[in-house]
Amino acid sequence: PIDKLNLTVHLVDDEPTPLNLSPVNLVHADDDPSLVVGRYYPTKPGNYKINLLVDNHEVLNKTVPVVDTDFDLPLFDLEAIPEFNFDLPPIELTKYTVLATGPGLKGGRLDKLGRMYLKVLAKGTNDPVDLHTTPVDVEIEVKGKFTLPPPKILLPRVPPGVVVAGYLPVHAGEYEVSIDVDKEAVHKSYAVWLPGSIYSDPAKVKCHGPGLETPTVGLPTHFTVTSIKSDDHPSSLGAEPVGVTVSPLHGDPLPVKVKDNADGTYTVAYTPEAPGPHSVTVTVSHLPVHDSPYTTHVEVHPDPRKCILSGPGLKRPAVLLPAHFVVESILPDGTPFTKGGEPLEVTVTTPHVTE
Repeated sequence: PIDKLNLTVHLVDDEPTPLNLSPVNLVHADDDPSLVVGRYYPTKPGNYKINLLVDNHEVLNKTVPVVDTDFDLPLFDLEAIPEFNFDLPPIELTKYTVLATGPGLKGGRLDKLGRMYLKVLAKGTNDPVDLHTTPVDVEIEVKGKFTLPPPKILLPRVPPGVVVAGYLPVHAGEYEVSIDVDKEAVHKSYAVWLPGSIYSDPAKVKCHGPGLETPTVGLPTHFTVTSIKSDDHPSSLGAEPVGVTVSPLHGDPLPVKVKDNADGTYTVAYTPEAPGPHSVTVTVSHLPVHDSPYTTHVEVHPDPRKCILSGPGLKRPAVLLPAHFVVESILPDGTPFTKGGEPLEVTVTTPHVTE
């Protein structure tokens, strides 16, 4: 099972500020359940140490070199794209007017490259600027939850004035994209990248269970997170990053355990400590799921495991004589429950007598 595997990757010769690499992704192969595929994203050249534990036993400790390679940025014939396809409003700078478009500014799915297109026009004439003869400083910065490779910027000769750029989103989530031209701010947005089509769509993930519906102070509870893909079919891959935070209205978040059931579902367990409203935030691939954050109300109820039963009806009842016994309700902290009104069900069965 995947939950028996612990695969870590880190850069050996790291900088004073360590790289915040995205977690290693482990998934079962579609055609062989016994085969687990691990994916990680090195974001800069260097020596990376790979360490694998299986059931807390080390089976792999290896250092591998990673070299720098430029990822491909296929260029489109931008002359065929009408001006209105640069769908953001024109940005007026001191010397230039800049147009911008592309999925890299908005987001998409992780199986796509974050491409961006800029068109630099001379202010006043709106003629394309020859970027090979006129020095124009274009800076693009992309920040995400984890460290990612720096964006690549290309200046094609045709069509003139066009900048083609792109970045590689290595994890699902929100990215801050900033563009400066000649040190002047052109654009800043937040691009949201969803998992690839074989993974669940956070907006369609479902959560259900007593931990969201009837949590009780002091009693362990749970709920289930069910992965749903963008085509509305369940995802059975598992090994997706699921994050859960359970917080009371006043106080620190509660300890939470998330178990990957290796079938596209995840069991979330926690124990409420105080009554009142609690906020439950659930993310999949670093994005909030449908209806998250949830609000659940923790109530105080007796703990059936601590209730005390006593009385003659439990010791020596007599045939045809009324018998009785007492059920004393006890709270999870061991104190008596004095409010009453709890649903109580008692069943007395007749013993089977053989002649």
